Amino acid sequence: MVRISRLGNGLTVITHYMPVDVVAIYVFYNVGAKNEYPGIFGGART
Repeated sequence: MVRISRLGNGLTVITHYMPVDVVAIYVFYNVGAKNEYPGIFGGART
């Protein structure tokens, strides 16, 4: 069973039920060279 939820901050959370004691976490961010445009470089800005 797969469940897709969207948090209030826009984060999408996908959970999958497995009847065994297993935990796996994957994190994907839509940042990087393909998401940049002139004047904005790098995934993090200070």
